[in-house]
Formats: sequence, C-alpha cells, structure tokens
Amino acid sequence: MSRELDNSSVLEELHENEEKLHRDERRIEIAFILVAMFILSLTAGVSYLISKSIITAKSTETIVNISPSISVTPTASPSPVLTTPSPTPIVTEKPSESTVKDYYINTGYGTNKSTDWTDVFGAAATADIGEYQNIKEVSFEAFINIPSANGSVSVRLFNKTDKHPVWNSEVTRDGTSDTYNFISPTVVYDIGPKLYQVQMKTQFGVIANLTSSRIHVVVK
Repeated sequence: MSRELDNSSVLEELHENEEKLHRDERRIEIAFILVAMFILSLTAGVSYLISKSIITAKSTETIVNISPSISVTPTASPSPVLTTPSPTPIVTEKPSESTVKDYYINTGYGTNKSTDWTDVFGAAATADIGEYQNIKEVSFEAFINIPSANGSVSVRLFNKTDKHPVWNSEVTRDGTSDTYNFISPTVVYDIGPKLYQVQMKTQFGVIANLTSSRIHVVVK
C-alpha cells in the first residue's frame, strides 16, 4: 500500500515538472517573439533613416549640378583723355549801389517867424564833414510846417565858424500846415570842424515850426 502511494506521488511530481517545463518553454517562445519584433522594428527604422539620407544627398547634388555657371568677362577700362585746362577769366567787381552808406548829422529843431534870415534857437551842431571817407554827396534836410499855411518859408545852413552860408543849402517852398521835407541840392562844404547853424525866414512873418533838421552824408 505504501509503495502505491510512493508511485502516485512520483507521478504527480513528474506531472508538475512537465507542466512547469511547458510553461517555461511558452515564456521562452514569447520572449523570442518579442526580441524578434524589436529587432525587426529597429532594422526598419535604420533602413528608413538611411534611405532618407540618400534621397537628401541626391537632391542636394541635383541642385548643385543645375545651378547656372556665371562667367565674368573683363571690361577694358577707358583710356584716360588728356584735356587742356581753359584759362579762368578774371572778373573785376564794380562797386554796387548796395555798398553806398548814409550818415546823418542832427542839427536840431525850433521855431521862427522872422521875415529875414534869423538863427533858429537851439538848431545848431559842430561837425567836420571832411572826416567821412569816399564822400559821394552831402545835402541838407529840414522838416517844416506853417500852422497858418500862409506865405512861403525858406531854410538854410549857415557856417558860423567862417561866417557864410553853406552854398546850395537854401530851400524855399510855399507854406503848408502839414510837415514837409525840405531837401537841398548837393551842398559845398568847408574842410575842418565847423559850427553849422540852421536859419529860417517867412514871407509874411508867420510862425514856422522846424520839427527836425540834419546834414545827410552819402559815402561809397
């Protein structure tokens, strides 16, 4: 009886070992299958990368081969031309009107109603007209009005130093209540410092107002 039990236990053990072996073989087969699939996928990836690199290289080579060649033809530089310089004209500038300058010597203002030449009180100035350089002309100017507008009025410069009128300085005009600018012709002046006095006279002895007076010097 014990012997049968021993045989039965041996058979069971053998059966278990056989089942265990089958399970191990199954696991090994599955492992081989997985390894094979991994190797196949890896090979496929490497093949894809190699083929892609080959295609890229061929396309680059094609682009390089079809690029047009550029040739540069040297151009001959123009030969220098010798020219004889023409003489530069010399232009002599003439003095223009813009170079003319005006100077004024103020001789004052006042009132007069005499019928003969009389000094206008306060209307005098000392000046040396000859000190101005390049004199073009000198004239006498006076601004006068007669409130009554009656008769004529005369005005002139008098050289008190040499005791004579300044030649061509006299101007006469009919009286007007509006202030009028009396301008003399070009005067003849004396050289050196002189005391110039304004003198006036009226036709009927009416009041004449000298609002201002001056000697006008024009130089060039």
